[in-house]
Amino acid sequence: MNIYLLSGLGADKRVFSRLVFSANHVIRHIEWISPISNEGLSSYAERLSRQIDEAEPFCLVGISFGGMVAVELNKFVKPLQTIIISSASTDLQIPWYYKVLGRLKIHTLVPVKILKAPTALTFWFFGTKTDEEKNMLTEILKETDGKFLRWSISKITNWDHKIKPEGIYQVHGTSDRILPAGYIKADLEVRNGGHLMVYSKSEIITSILAKRLG
Repeated sequence: MNIYLLSGLGADKRVFSRLVFSANHVIRHIEWISPISNEGLSSYAERLSRQIDEAEPFCLVGISFGGMVAVELNKFVKPLQTIIISSASTDLQIPWYYKVLGRLKIHTLVPVKILKAPTALTFWFFGTKTDEEKNMLTEILKETDGKFLRWSISKITNWDHKIKPEGIYQVHGTSDRILPAGYIKADLEVRNGGHLMVYSKSEIITSILAKRLG
């Protein structure tokens, strides 16, 4: 069975590097593509769906922004199931203060260099504690495309998706500071899990995925 992985905002497959999958699973990484000017998230997901081979059974696994895109992908493809981690399944789970910042377009006023800067506050928000985790996050931020970053922040803060589709299984950490657990109605909570728990608590996430994916 094919397992399609969708990374977070600006991230790449390194965030999944600690996960261990069954030998029966073929792991495929969805590659981000350049958004068209003023493109909505649904339209973007439709174009992204062309990377999926629907002739074979498959599942989707998305983290953070990739989880939101995975939810949108369900409009265009029919996975056996979709698992989202450290993410939101509807816009009702996006904190109100992000929506306010989105309407005010604050992210368009902040220089990209600052948005991508690794600081102590950044590490705190993402829940990265070890030097290895901080170095990985620093490299990901450094390599993130500035235009894609601004576009994706706009899509997150202005997302319009009210109903959680059937077949979405949501895993969330109780210590997630970027998407606080109080806003999320998760199917399974991971105690003390931060936003990057797919990396920092990879053994637990591996176990969860093994049980869900079979």
